[in-house]
Amino acid sequence: MIRVLLCALLVSTALAVPSRPRQPVPPGGFKNCAQARAAGYISMRRGEPGYSKKLDRDHDGIACEPKQR
Repeated sequence: MIRVLLCALLVSTALAVPSRPRQPVPPGGFKNCAQARAAGYISMRRGEPGYSKKLDRDHDGIACEPKQR
């Protein structure tokens, strides 16, 4: 059981780490999610760098989240 939890923790941590370093948020924020993603930002939560209400389409506190299939 401990091995399973440890593996799950390692996998979730690896998935949460961006594959490349983020670029600084431009003054005034990102124009759109394409610009944010190109700078290394995705699924930005309210209060995190890069988040803005205009990028949070469904108003759930997460901007530029991947589309659900």
